[in-house]
Amino acid sequence: MASSDVSVDVRPEFNSFDHLRSMRYIATDRPWLTLYGIRVQPVTPFSSLSSRPDLALIHQCLPDELLFEVCTVQYWYLGQILYKSLYVSRNTYIHTGTAEWQFTKTVNVVCYYRYLRFFPSGKFLYKISPQKIKDVVKCMHFRASKGDCVFKGDYVLSEDGQIELALLYPGRRYTLVRMRLRLRGTTLGANNRLDVLKILTTGVNATELRNWKGSVLELVETWDEDETHDPEVPAVTHSRGLTPFVFVPFEEADTSVMNLPVEKMDYFVPG
Repeated sequence: MASSDVSVDVRPEFNSFDHLRSMRYIATDRPWLTLYGIRVQPVTPFSSLSSRPDLALIHQCLPDELLFEVCTVQYWYLGQILYKSLYVSRNTYIHTGTAEWQFTKTVNVVCYYRYLRFFPSGKFLYKISPQKIKDVVKCMHFRASKGDCVFKGDYVLSEDGQIELALLYPGRRYTLVRMRLRLRGTTLGANNRLDVLKILTTGVNATELRNWKGSVLELVETWDEDETHDPEVPAVTHSRGLTPFVFVPFEEADTSVMNLPVEKMDYFVPG
């Protein structure tokens, strides 16, 4: 045994480890052991840590900058959107086929996905596709090719947990997509769901974009929600494809039940 090894008593105040009180362990000196058993409380994104009462020990020991780094590297929650992962909305609808000869019309269940990946910089990636999560996760990065049909946009998170997003579909006619989402969790502080409050598409005048260098949100911040700048692309508020987004960590992309085909799961309830 190395000379630096010491005998460490389990702290008696850890009530969640009552059965370990009488036990002793041989271990090297690890200061972070004092953080075990301490419940981490969620912190609101725009308030100062010093103003909150009863801070968890880890909040007292680490500065804000380091806590933010921990949050973005892991799936820990401190008030931010969850990064390094995907939010996935699985949508299905019934499609009726055309009757042929004496046969009755066929009815098919169509399944498609909306994918979102957020970054701390205020940028996000968006893809809408029938491809399953295990196939799409490989291309949800800024180096995606045009063939991957992954689009980049801008977002802003408000203090009440709502997220405003905007992106441009390039092409012969530019189409602006604006979304309003609400961040929530199935458990306190989880932030593993995004409710879709609104999805709006509208037209954009190409001359407005020619010399524009700012974010898409800044371009449209003075627009009315039903305003279009291209008469060929009227403003449309969508009523389909509004299933809530579910947080799917990268390591679960292959095993998520949302990959199941419609013959095994015709509808997914996100909770």
